[in-house]
Amino acid sequence: MDGARQSIRTLQGQIMATQTGGGTTTDRLTGSFIFTRDGSYRVVDTTTATVSTYDATTRTSRYWHEENGVPMFGAVAHDATPSSPFESATGDTQSLALGTAAYVRAVIAGGDPNRLVHTLVYEGRPAWEFDEVTSPATGTRPAERVRFIIDQATGFPLLSEDLTGATIDYGVHVQGLIVNAGVPAGSFSLTPAQEIHLVRSNVGFRTTGIAAAARLGAQVVGPLPPKPPSHITNPGLPVQLSAVRPLAPTWTPAGYRLESVLSRLTRSRGYGAGPERPVDLSIVATYRRGFDTFWVETDWQPYAYPASRDPLAFGMLPGPPHTTVALASGALRGVRVNVVISPAFWPHLWGCFGEAKRETVSVAGDLTRQELLRVAGSLQAYTK
Repeated sequence: MDGARQSIRTLQGQIMATQTGGGTTTDRLTGSFIFTRDGSYRVVDTTTATVSTYDATTRTSRYWHEENGVPMFGAVAHDATPSSPFESATGDTQSLALGTAAYVRAVIAGGDPNRLVHTLVYEGRPAWEFDEVTSPATGTRPAERVRFIIDQATGFPLLSEDLTGATIDYGVHVQGLIVNAGVPAGSFSLTPAQEIHLVRSNVGFRTTGIAAAARLGAQVVGPLPPKPPSHITNPGLPVQLSAVRPLAPTWTPAGYRLESVLSRLTRSRGYGAGPERPVDLSIVATYRRGFDTFWVETDWQPYAYPASRDPLAFGMLPGPPHTTVALASGALRGVRVNVVISPAFWPHLWGCFGEAKRETVSVAGDLTRQELLRVAGSLQAYTK
């Protein structure tokens, strides 16, 4: 499949929704999509009259609501990452679909005999079908499960359904997948006149190189004042902070290249008077191989990051099920990382390390479990 995906330039199609109510199952058109191998995309949601785009040439995300085909309100953000699982300036409505495909491909590569994948033909295309129980049957209530169908040639998700027993609670499927068709001009951008109603959004990221990211990491050096009184459990003298060095893999699967490095350093006066101090640092490196992408993120906070908090779970507690592995090599040798291969999430891992575990590393994207661990085990701190 990986070889076939390398020849794909564009993917286009319509999105249909399936829902059961009152004993009747109905299908309705809910949108359309265009994806390109450089990371650009356009996703239209006809149910809410909204459009989400990413222009890889200018690294600009846009999201807007239309009335009679005219953009009326929304947001535009520069220095954005395409479909980053960690942070999005405007929603990245296409992330979940691509993450679903990555999840199923990771399951296939894992060869788990308890997670069976079947082959079938769907809308004339060879595909894989994967079915997983998310909540076992209890009493008279049948089991809840998810069902996915993934196109073999492109690795793209063709169907995703939530079921209770044999009843489809909700699902989406692709109708009329088109491969390598031309993309209409202006699909990923707006003219200045059209963009006039969009609000400029800024989440603080800037496109940098790895060396510039390291210079930001050096700016966190200095004394750390104690936490505010309501949080102090062991008051003491201020702590001296060390520099944060971004992590970069020395191994990636064949064909991947570093596409971009985005950095964000947030400062605040914190509690009381005094100078502004660094309170958050994020460095996101994006690696691309055509339609395949993965991310390595280094995060720093002055107080320890909760080791139980999955960066991709967006505050969901408890997070998705995970297994814990101690890395055997690289700069993080001995660090215990949590590996997640679970529905509705990109395959990913994360772990806390460094001085007082103030730093968190996350790896996520189109990687198998073995590849996630190999990338993490190859991470080295940038030292130049």
